[in-house]
Amino acid sequence: PVIVGVEMFILDISELDTVEMEFKMDVFLRQFWEDDRLGWELEEYQVDKMVLGKEEEAMVWRPDTFFFQEKTRVDTKSSFLRLSHTGAVLWSSRLRMTISCSLDLKRFPFDQQTCPVSMESFSMADKDILFIWHKGEQ
Repeated sequence: PVIVGVEMFILDISELDTVEMEFKMDVFLRQFWEDDRLGWELEEYQVDKMVLGKEEEAMVWRPDTFFFQEKTRVDTKSSFLRLSHTGAVLWSSRLRMTISCSLDLKRFPFDQQTCPVSMESFSMADKDILFIWHKGEQ
């Protein structure tokens, strides 16, 4: 399977709707994977890493990641794709999402909520792609 490392940074939780049982959040979603076809010889080009422009970025395979609990998503067009000479790929994008969450408000205002957020590929089976939480800088 393609192993995709994932980091998610929550920038803002802008709204919690207790009637619709949903919240809105802005995140940076960073995904990492290896694609040997995109590597090059460091000695030949003297370039370790490069960030692609939007046209080139669109030509590179990227995981079609979605969040199981997402109701809506807005891609903010703030993204970049960085290649390393080793074939390591980093794709970072900013997303605005509305996520469903079952809320238990019986003890409000002394309640505590946990809203799970799980991700998967839209088109690829689990045997073909594996998402893992990425730790560390790449």
